[in-house]
Amino acid sequence: MKLRTRTLLGGAACAALVLGVAQPSTAAGPLDGVATDGLIAAYDFSETSGTVLTDAATANGAQNGTVTGGTAWDHGVMKFTGANYVKLPDNLLTGKTAASVAIEMKPTAATLSGNNFAWNIGGSGNAGTGQFFLHTPGHRASISKTNWTGEQTATTPSAFAAEKWQSVVVTIAPNAGASTSTIIVYVDGVEAARKSDSSSNVADLATQTNNLIGASAYTADPKFTGALSTYRLYDRALSGAEVATISEVDAVSVAQETVDAIALGDLTAVSQNLTLPTSGGVTWTTSDPAVVEANGAIHRAEGATPSATLTATATVRGKTATRTFSVTLAPLPGVNDRAQADLDAIALGGASGLGDVRDNLTIPAKGTTYASAITWTSEPQGIISTAAQDGRAPGLVTRPAYGQPDAQVQLTAKVAGTTATRTFAVTVRALPEPEDTSAYLFAHFTAGRSPAAINEQIYFAASENGQTWTDLNGEQPVLQSTVGETGARDPFLVRGPGGDKFYLIATDLSTAKYGWRYTPTNPGSRSLVVWESNDLVTWSAPRLVDVASKIPQAGNAWAPEATYDPATGQYLVYWASSTGAGASDPLGNTYGDYMNMYYATTRDFVTFSDPVKWIDRTSSIIDTTMIEVDGVFYRASGDGQITLERSTNPYATTVSDAALASNPGGWEKVSTLRDIFGTDNYSGARLEGPELFRFNDEDALTGPSGQKVPTWGLIADRYSAGTGYMAFRSTDLASTTPATAGGGWSVGSDITWDSVLKRHGTIVPVTQSEYDRLLQGFGDAAAKIASIAVTSAPTKTAYTVGEAFAAEGLKVTATTASGSTRVLDAREYTLSGFDSATPGTRTVRVTLDAAPQISTSFTVSVATAPVLAVNASVTARCVAGKVVQIVTVTNADGAPVTASVASPYGAKTLPVAAGKSASASFTTRLAAIDPGSVTIAASATVDGTQVSIEKTVPYPAADCG
Repeated sequence: MKLRTRTLLGGAACAALVLGVAQPSTAAGPLDGVATDGLIAAYDFSETSGTVLTDAATANGAQNGTVTGGTAWDHGVMKFTGANYVKLPDNLLTGKTAASVAIEMKPTAATLSGNNFAWNIGGSGNAGTGQFFLHTPGHRASISKTNWTGEQTATTPSAFAAEKWQSVVVTIAPNAGASTSTIIVYVDGVEAARKSDSSSNVADLATQTNNLIGASAYTADPKFTGALSTYRLYDRALSGAEVATISEVDAVSVAQETVDAIALGDLTAVSQNLTLPTSGGVTWTTSDPAVVEANGAIHRAEGATPSATLTATATVRGKTATRTFSVTLAPLPGVNDRAQADLDAIALGGASGLGDVRDNLTIPAKGTTYASAITWTSEPQGIISTAAQDGRAPGLVTRPAYGQPDAQVQLTAKVAGTTATRTFAVTVRALPEPEDTSAYLFAHFTAGRSPAAINEQIYFAASENGQTWTDLNGEQPVLQSTVGETGARDPFLVRGPGGDKFYLIATDLSTAKYGWRYTPTNPGSRSLVVWESNDLVTWSAPRLVDVASKIPQAGNAWAPEATYDPATGQYLVYWASSTGAGASDPLGNTYGDYMNMYYATTRDFVTFSDPVKWIDRTSSIIDTTMIEVDGVFYRASGDGQITLERSTNPYATTVSDAALASNPGGWEKVSTLRDIFGTDNYSGARLEGPELFRFNDEDALTGPSGQKVPTWGLIADRYSAGTGYMAFRSTDLASTTPATAGGGWSVGSDITWDSVLKRHGTIVPVTQSEYDRLLQGFGDAAAKIASIAVTSAPTKTAYTVGEAFAAEGLKVTATTASGSTRVLDAREYTLSGFDSATPGTRTVRVTLDAAPQISTSFTVSVATAPVLAVNASVTARCVAGKVVQIVTVTNADGAPVTASVASPYGAKTLPVAAGKSASASFTTRLAAIDPGSVTIAASATVDGTQVSIEKTVPYPAADCG
C-alpha cells in the first residue's frame, strides 16, 4: 500500500518544501478501490531502495519482482532508463485461461518506436516459446504460441502519447468453445481495440520463464523507457466497469505522485531561469510574474530579494494534484559583475578551439546571461574583423597567405561603461599551398547489412575519376555517432573557404533502434550531428547542434546540406522538418504535406541563426541539394520526381503549391528528372537524396569540338528499389532535355559504386594530396605505406651560410605493408629542419604527407663561407693630354683570384695570383673626367667552395688640360 498522509509542516520541514523536495501525500495503493477478485500480483513501485519490487497482492503468496540494470525509484513510480527492467516470478499464468494486465505508464518519445515492450508474459521470442505482451510503438497487445510469425493482435487506432500518463489495460479471455479468445485493449478506461478471434490463448503459454516489465521477449530489442506507477495482473478478464474504476483510481494516485516527484533544487537564492517540468500533465502558475513567470523566467533586481510562489498542477484524466514552491531570487549583481559574467560565458571557436583557426568566427554582440552589449578589438588589426563590413558580420577572418607564418591575434571583448574585459589568444593558420582537385570522396550510409544499427553510420568511398569507386576502411564505418540517437544518416561534406577545413553534418536518426519518428505526435531528433576535420582523416568527436526546435511542433531535422556564402562569410545550412503548426505561424505549414525545407546560417556549426522556412509545397519535399554556377544557384529536391530550380538569391523562400515556372528574383523551376528523361530511365524506382557536385576538369565530358566542357554530376538514391544510386551528368544545369535530343543531360550508366550499397550521401572533389591521405588512412591495408627511407641523398649536401636548400638528386622510397616499394613523388612528402643561418650539421626530416607519423631523415652540413681579402684602387695619369685610368687589384688570399673590372671606360678580366697585384688601364680619350666609380667582381675557389665578392671603388675627378 502507498501509505501517505498530508501533514502541516514547520521548521525544517518547511525548508524542505522550499528546496523542492517531495513531501508525503495521500494516494491510493494498488488495492484501494479496485477489483481484487482474481488478482495474482500488484505492484505500486513505492519502494525507495533495494532491488525488490514488492507484491501487495499476497492472496497467492508474495510474487515479488527483481529489478535488474539499476533501480530508479521516484516517489511512487519507477523510472525505466532503457538499461533496467523487472524480472517477475515464473509461471504467473500457468494453468490459467484468461488474464488482465493493467498498468499506469508514461512512455518517452523514444520508446514509441523500435520494438519496445512495456511488459511480457511467457517465454522467449528468440526460442519461439510463446509470449503475451504490450508493444508500445505499435500501440498494440499481442499473444503468440511461438514468436512474431504467429502473433494475434489488437491495435488501437491512435498511438500512445509520449510523456503523458495513460492507463492501459489488456484483457484476454476464451470465447465459447475455448478454441479462440478475445483480446481487448483499454486506454484511459475506454475500450480502444478488440480482436475477437485470437487463435492463441493464455493456455497456450506453456513456457513462462520470461515474465518481464520494461523488456521485450526478444533479447535484441531495446528496453522500455519512461515510468510506471502501477502494474496489476489478474487471472480473469476485467469488465469495462472495473477497468474504468482502475483508470479513475490510478489517475488520482499518479497525479499526486507526479507533483511529489518534482525537484527544482535550492529555491532560496535563485539566480538563473528555472526549468519547470511539464511531463506527466504538469502546468504552472505564479503568484507574481514580475518575480518569476509561469515558464520559469525570473526577474532579478539590484539589492533586492523578491519572492513569489509557483504552483504545479498535475492533471491526469481530469484528476488533479497541486504543490507549491516558494521562490526567492538572489539580488542582481552590480553592472560590472554582470558585464564580466557575460564575458566569461563567451565560447569561441568550434572543435579546434582558438589555437587553430581556419574559418570565420562567431563573435557575439550581446551577452547570454545579462544581455550586456559587447564591443571587440583585435591586435594586430586586419586579421579578425570586429565590426560589420560589406554586409558581413564581425568575426571575418583573413588568413595569412601560403608560405607566411601563422598570425597570432589578441581578441579583446569589453562592455562599455564597465571594468569588464576578457582577452582571447587566437592563432590564425596561414592558407595551405594551392592545389587543384583531381579525385573524389563519397561519404554515405548504407543498408542491408547486419547488424542493422551499423548501417546508419558514416562510410567512405573514393574515386580518382568519379566513375569507378572503391569502398574504404574495409567496408566498415569511418565515423560512428555516439550522441543523440547514436545513428547518422544522410551525411554531407562541406569544405571551408580556405580549403583545409571540413565539416560533415548528418541526420541524427537510428531507425534500427527507434524506428521512424518524425511527426509532431511522434517526433524524432531536431538536431544534426557534426564532425570537423582539417585533413579528412582525423575527425573531431561528434556533437549535436539544435537547428529545428524553434520550429513549432517540429518532428525532425533530416538530410542537412550546407553552402558557403562568401558574400556574408557564413554557411547556409538547409534541411527538412515536419511541423504541426499551420499557416498562421511563419514557420508553420501552408500547403498540403507537413514536411518542408528550412534553413539557418552559421559561421562555425556551433551557433546557428533561427530557422527560416525555405520551401513549402503541397507535396512532401525533402533532401534539397544546391550548387552555385557563375552566380546562379541550382537546387534539386526529393519530391518524387527530383525537381530542379534556379535563382540568383539562395535565401529566397518559396511558399507555393508547386515549383514556380516564373518567379523573378526568387526560385524558378527548370525541369524535373522525370520530365527530362521519362520514366523508363528510372527502372521503376522512385528517387530521393539527390546530390549535386562538379566533376574535376580532367573528368569532364568532351564537347562537339573535342574540348573538355564543364560537367556536373547529380546522383539520386533509388530507395524503393533498394539498389542504391542512379547517376546523371550535365553540361548545362539549365537544360531541359537529354543529350540524345541535343540537351545537356545524360545518364551515368558507366559509373560503378563498389560493394557497399550506398544510401543518401555526398560527393566532394579532393586534391591529390587529400586522396593520398584517404588511401593511407582508410584504403587497402596491404597498400598502405609502412615506412619511408632516403635511398639517394641530394646531390648537394655541403652548404655555406645563407645558401638555399637544393633537393636535386633526392630520392625517397616507400615500403608498403605488403613489402612492395616505390619511389615517392616530391609532392608526397615535406622536408623540414634545414637552416643555413649558422654553421653546423643539419638533420633534414622527410615526412610523409599522407601520414605525418611516418618519416625519415638525412644530414647536410653548413659552413661559414670564406671571405676574399681582395682590395682595389683607381688612379689616373695624363698621356698625350688624355686621362688614363689605372685600376689595381691586390689579392692577399692564398688562392688565385679572377677579377672582373668594369669602368665607365671599358671592362677587363684580371687573373691575380695569390698574394700578388694586377693592373688594368683604360684610356678615356678625354682631357678631363668627373668623379665616378669602378665595379670590381672577384671570385676564387677556397677549400673547394666557390667564393665571390663585389666592390664599388670610387675615383676622383681628373683634368689633363
